[in-house]
Amino acid sequence: MKKINFLAVLLVLFSAFNFTSCDTEPVDPVLKDGFDDDGGGVTSGVFKVNIDGETRTATAATAVVQSNVITIVGLLSSSGEMVNIVLPGVAVGSYTNAQMSYLPGTGGTQNAYANVNDDVETNGNVIITNINTTAKTISGTFRFTGYPIDTESGLPIIEFTNGTFQNVPYTGTIPGTNPGPTPTDEEYYKAKVNGTMVNFDEIQILGSGGYMTLMGLSGNNLETIQLRIDETLGPDTYAITDGVLVDVSADYSTNDTSITATEGTLTIISKENGWIKGTFSFSGTDENDETIQITEGSFNIEYEW
Repeated sequence: MKKINFLAVLLVLFSAFNFTSCDTEPVDPVLKDGFDDDGGGVTSGVFKVNIDGETRTATAATAVVQSNVITIVGLLSSSGEMVNIVLPGVAVGSYTNAQMSYLPGTGGTQNAYANVNDDVETNGNVIITNINTTAKTISGTFRFTGYPIDTESGLPIIEFTNGTFQNVPYTGTIPGTNPGPTPTDEEYYKAKVNGTMVNFDEIQILGSGGYMTLMGLSGNNLETIQLRIDETLGPDTYAITDGVLVDVSADYSTNDTSITATEGTLTIISKENGWIKGTFSFSGTDENDETIQITEGSFNIEYEW
């Protein structure tokens, strides 16, 4: 089975969003275009899209701003059906390099769609029309052709047209618009991959289901390291193991390959004042039975909860 490894990682990230959190605004079905019936002020965010001609309106929508990346998610049903947009920019304008995907809510990533796969280049367009840094909302439009991530699934191509997101609330801070106090600690995420040091310049940290997920992304090859850590863990050394409900798990991927750690260690050096600091190493075998070694890993990352 062919897979787009970096998209699989992003789909894990998208599914980590908790739409029942206080940061998520419910979409009121009686509202039209984000305004109340008498033409008054904005009351809620709206996210909708035509999927093969059928108009779908999200039951909830949220966005996250981290570094120079905006992630927008529209939840279409309680089964987990959702449309995801990852935008490599934080300004009003048109973007043809956004990563967009659709999860049908059944079958997991096996039945997922994206605007790129092994056989086609990135397609579609996202236009950010407004970013309200006072109300912390974002608005815009999008469209894309969705191709099955599993290119051998036989699933049909799906067209996503007339997509809009209006006054969707976001968390995080647009760079340069109220940056707040400068942290005294330096934020970093780095590791050697088969002996070569990689500094991950895009750092994301998310909390869901009792776990914090630390993700670092680097370069055009979308090189990624992801650490998933039980939120209750404090300073100590822990084994990295393969599993879902384990204390610590880890993954590494690029556009071309991916591994899930089968062994390794994570040391939490400190976890206080909204910062987590530690070191790690792990290894695993990719789809070609080649071992990838991650060594001398270290991080110092700020989190918001």
